[in-house]
Amino acid sequence: MERQKGERCGTDNCRSRKYHLEDGQWTCSNGHVQEGRLDIREEDEYQPRKGDRRIVERDDSQTVEEKVFTGREGLALFLQAYQLILRKQVVWLIHERKFPPELELLVRDLWTLRLEAVYADRSAPRGASSSGYNSQTSQSGRESESGASQSVASERAASSQGSSMSISLPGSRSSSASRGRRAKDITKTTPKLLDTMGIIYMAAMMLQLPLDIVTVHRWITAQDIIFFRAITHIPEAMVAKMERRWRRKFEPTVLPTAEGLRREVYHLMRYYYRKFDVVVPGTNAECLLAGYVLELGCPPEVYPAVLKLAKKLNLPLRYPLSASKFNIIDCPDVQLMALMIIAVKLCYGLDGVTRYAKTPWEIANMTLDWESWKKIVEMKESDVSNGAVASRDRNWQLGVREDEIYGFTDREMDEYLDWFEKNWVKKDSSKPTAGIAKLFEDRSGEGTNPKDPNRKEASGEEVRVKLLEMRVDAFKKMQGSAKINVPAADWTVRENRAVRKVVRPGENYPRYLKWEDVSSEQLRTLYKAAAARIAVDVEGFAFVVQRLENRLWQTVRSRSRSRGKQSREGDIEFMEEVIRDLGVDEDDDADEEDEDSE
Repeated sequence: MERQKGERCGTDNCRSRKYHLEDGQWTCSNGHVQEGRLDIREEDEYQPRKGDRRIVERDDSQTVEEKVFTGREGLALFLQAYQLILRKQVVWLIHERKFPPELELLVRDLWTLRLEAVYADRSAPRGASSSGYNSQTSQSGRESESGASQSVASERAASSQGSSMSISLPGSRSSSASRGRRAKDITKTTPKLLDTMGIIYMAAMMLQLPLDIVTVHRWITAQDIIFFRAITHIPEAMVAKMERRWRRKFEPTVLPTAEGLRREVYHLMRYYYRKFDVVVPGTNAECLLAGYVLELGCPPEVYPAVLKLAKKLNLPLRYPLSASKFNIIDCPDVQLMALMIIAVKLCYGLDGVTRYAKTPWEIANMTLDWESWKKIVEMKESDVSNGAVASRDRNWQLGVREDEIYGFTDREMDEYLDWFEKNWVKKDSSKPTAGIAKLFEDRSGEGTNPKDPNRKEASGEEVRVKLLEMRVDAFKKMQGSAKINVPAADWTVRENRAVRKVVRPGENYPRYLKWEDVSSEQLRTLYKAAAARIAVDVEGFAFVVQRLENRLWQTVRSRSRSRGKQSREGDIEFMEEVIRDLGVDEDDDADEEDEDSE
């Protein structure tokens, strides 16, 4: 007779929990028949005899219970998937962006150090609940062979004392809470997906490659490099055996900002410095500055002036690893751009005041056409002609709101659905039925066929190359229309039969405490373009410029006092030394010889 134990009977306040099967009906120990609960068996049920064989067909409609790795094995699986993503990113940089193969070696070494730290922090033994190959839906799965023997022995001892009793011990809640806290700590201390970008950036800095944060951020937002929906680049067999907390690390809900990427790079550099004494060299300032000068249409004479300013201010152009917290003013790319704005203000003023150089070979002796300069500064990718770029930026779908969908054109809707299919639809998903496909068939004269081979679409790199060529052409025209002023060796100059005191370059330098104080329209245009190029807000960029200007003027005052000059005369002499032309004078040669001798 088959017996079971279940809920209370309840009939006539019966408290029995034991049931037995009698004539196809379940009856409690007190004889109450359970209505509606029948046990129907097939009459022709085959009862195999001893030695008989029976072929059992598997029902494919039943879902097979997926198992996931937990504990240490789950962590190892996550790190393997993480390493796979990192390797694919490096391969893309080497093959598509023509990075040197040595990048892979440096990334591998940096990742090896990080792996050693991850496993070193988790070298303490753990219980069976934190290691093993268990089912995610059932807590009674088998323990793996790599489970801790001490935990297994304790469980056996507890079961031998009273296997039929279910007692909640006082320490069970605290132990489960500690396991939960430990799991959260493991998730927080393991590398994040954004750390891959930091490791790659550090390796590029070690190779002195001209790579800035904005370029890396553009790769992420344009989905050129693997980041958004990185889980789709992991084999499904690995994803199926991965815990949910590890899968979430490969599915970022939002894309990082450029400032967030800078902050992450800074913290990662500090981590490697404090943990392994790894010192990352400074950025390749010469190559980065050349790109900034060309993109903003600045005269080439500004290039050496910026490098001299950095030398005068003793800026290392590297992230300060000893700083207690992240500050935007410590970022090398932001410092370079701010110094370039200061150099432009020193050489050309752009505040409506006419300044006269002392010698004919100084930078400030040349006057540029501001209207031509403004066209170069305000050039955008949408200005590229001949249909080489779409009307919207690449991957604009990431910032779409629900109310914007109703205003989409046919082409925008096609692009949005293509992007959605690329990122969210599985590659092995079944094809739609004929009825559904008929609803979306392409009609002649309606909409835009995104798969049309005649449709010309340019990649982001091609658009930037085309835009760079346009800037170079406009820059040549601007340089051709530049005017050379007559230098004024004396302190006075005659204008319109009137004698006026000469204003030297660097004199009456316009300094602004806040962005709202910038009154010149020319300077406001340059500030906005420079801030947009390095992906910072214009208010913060104006603050960085103001801080570096204060530091420069403190250097000017101290140098003037040390030389025993009057304030105005000493300031002008120092600024003339800063904004000197490309030629190196005797004083600079003497300084270099002194440095070599030291």
